[in-house]
Amino acid sequence: MREATIELPPTATSAAAARGFVHQSLQQWGAASRSDLARLLVSELVTNAVFHARSPVEVRAVMASGRIRIEVRDHDPAPPAQREAQPWEATGRGLLLVDELSSRWGTDPTPPEGKVVWFEL
Repeated sequence: MREATIELPPTATSAAAARGFVHQSLQQWGAASRSDLARLLVSELVTNAVFHARSPVEVRAVMASGRIRIEVRDHDPAPPAQREAQPWEATGRGLLLVDELSSRWGTDPTPPEGKVVWFEL
């Protein structure tokens, strides 16, 4: 099993930092072919965490038995809510992308506060 973690501040630059972290981790682990998709999806989850939780974010990447799991932890206990965005809206499609493009995804509470939103490829 391979694992890497990064902590990020609740700022607009955190999504880009998370993309770079995931890309570098997957390249080191010989899984560069899945980097583009993993970077897209981690960007969506980190953006949601920064926008909604407004707390520091921890991104954890794990590769085991050929599966990649990316986790995004924040300090807001409210689970993410998938919604149907209107065509003219600029936001509201991130979880739809995660649902459609990942093998599996979900959310787990992290008492005493917060949650982890994760996806697998």
